Amino acid sequence: MSTTPKAPEAYRPPSSELRGGPGSGRMPGGFGMPTEKSKDFKSSARRLLHCLRPERFLVMTVLGFGVISVVCGVIGPKILGHATDIIFRGVRTKQGVDFPALRRTIVQAIVLFVASSVLAYLQSYLLAGAVQRTMRKMRSDVEDKLNRLPLPYVDRQPRGDLLSRVNAAVSD
Repeated sequence: MSTTPKAPEAYRPPSSELRGGPGSGRMPGGFGMPTEKSKDFKSSARRLLHCLRPERFLVMTVLGFGVISVVCGVIGPKILGHATDIIFRGVRTKQGVDFPALRRTIVQAIVLFVASSVLAYLQSYLLAGAVQRTMRKMRSDVEDKLNRLPLPYVDRQPRGDLLSRVNAAVSD
């Protein structure tokens, strides 16, 4: 009887840990941090909207651009469907395709798709600017708050506690 030792089996995590499924809190491949729900979403959203108040006209413009962009993107395929109807009507009736009507329809679709793309680009560009300005203001507020604190207080407090308190004070 041979008593050669067997190699220990490698640890294999359960399949639920191998892939990030819905609700697993992980990205595909098992990477990422577990998700954590906000304890008080309403007050956080209210504070964020308060910070965005100086940019409210720009945010409303961005929302308008978004709505118009989506509407143009939705109407475009309907117009292309009309172009397909023109082609099939011409083939079915054997009278030929009405190319001027087809050209007008395709130009309308192209104009709508280009308008949708331009509005989506403007939307992202303007929103990025508003977010950058808001973040700069928030960082400046945090820095001003830290600079006002007395040095002995900063030395006594744990770093995480201090940051938590500064963030709470700035957002109020």
